[in-house]
Amino acid sequence: MPTMSVVVKFCGITTVEDAIHSVDFGCNAIGLNFYEHSRRLVSLKTAEAIVRSIGNSVKTVAVFVDPEVEEVMRVVKEVRVDYLQFHGDESAAFCEQFQVPFVKAISVTEGFDFDEFSDKYRRARALMLDSSAGVDRGGTGTTFDWALWPKGAKQRIILAGGLDETNVAQAIQQTNPWAVDVASGIEKDGGPAKDAQKMEAFMNEVLRVGG
Repeated sequence: MPTMSVVVKFCGITTVEDAIHSVDFGCNAIGLNFYEHSRRLVSLKTAEAIVRSIGNSVKTVAVFVDPEVEEVMRVVKEVRVDYLQFHGDESAAFCEQFQVPFVKAISVTEGFDFDEFSDKYRRARALMLDSSAGVDRGGTGTTFDWALWPKGAKQRIILAGGLDETNVAQAIQQTNPWAVDVASGIEKDGGPAKDAQKMEAFMNEVLRVGG
């Protein structure tokens, strides 16, 4: 698989099969969701099996929404994770305390202050701009207005929200993100299981414009 200049994360992986497909199709990272209200929630046992199945082939990201400290510590202790991703109202101090590189997500709405967000979470490995809504806090299949994308940002920015094989090329060309994140856009109807054809098509589109 050719090397891409745009990093790709397949989020909401729930099975070993989908994790292996993710590796086969050339993505850079997978997301394992530990948010109890998400339909993509995985147990520690499943998460461990997924991580064992892929070894060090891709980076593993543990996704949380306003978790308790103990919950994060348990995952970090029992599952090999390379990054933590916080999708709720976690403070910068909360995100930093685990000594694991982290990503902080924010819901983009009209008038949001990226500079304030960026400064607050300046120690984040990357910032994620999403169209989070509803109980899943992400992975909703809806986009935000890409015209709100910050220009000239110094931090790494991940584009998320409503991406699929039909729009990811346009999204990359319009925003020039460091990475793209997809969940519902590569799922079978009804999810959370992934659709191998959609996964491959998504990667092909990223390679076409960002490879």
